[in-house]
Amino acid sequence: TGTLSTANTALATLRPSSANLALNRNWTNYGQLDWQGSANHSLVIGASATLTNDAMGTVVLAAAPGSNITGSGTFQNNGALAMNGAGLTVIAAPFNDAGTVSVNSGTLSLSGSGSDSGSYSISSGATLQQTAGTRSVGGTVSGDTLVLAGGTLNMNGSGAKLNTLDMTGGTLGGSGNIGVNSAFNWAGGSLAGT
Repeated sequence: TGTLSTANTALATLRPSSANLALNRNWTNYGQLDWQGSANHSLVIGASATLTNDAMGTVVLAAAPGSNITGSGTFQNNGALAMNGAGLTVIAAPFNDAGTVSVNSGTLSLSGSGSDSGSYSISSGATLQQTAGTRSVGGTVSGDTLVLAGGTLNMNGSGAKLNTLDMTGGTLGGSGNIGVNSAFNWAGGSLAGT
């Protein structure tokens, strides 16, 4: 099958007007990709497809709540991904981060499995959460609030430095160190280590 590439000079705006957007071919983004879903319309990555954000690329998540990135295909971030939406955006597709993820506002929720060698930065007032799947983090997670509500999160590598850690379910494991500066709220789930 053919591929799609958007150059480093290109701006790709994904704004579904009446239905989900179905991605069923491999797409590499070298420029800027803006996800602006609304009205509960999502981007669905098909099983045979991979959406790759190149090391030169930027993905901006600014969708309305209920418009997410789903499907059984893979979302691979090798560049910069910024969560700028005010509400909740879910990446339910398998997601791997080898670049940088900046949660600047709202809540970025991961419910697909993945392996991360890159970094996550969580701004004041923003939240990164995991609700399902198995995720192995080999880079760093730092900033305001991390919520583990389900699945398995293995913090390896440089571990995590957080203001707040909320656990309501799932398993938090791995070989990395986890530091909490302000509040650790443990209501469910398990702590493990290697």
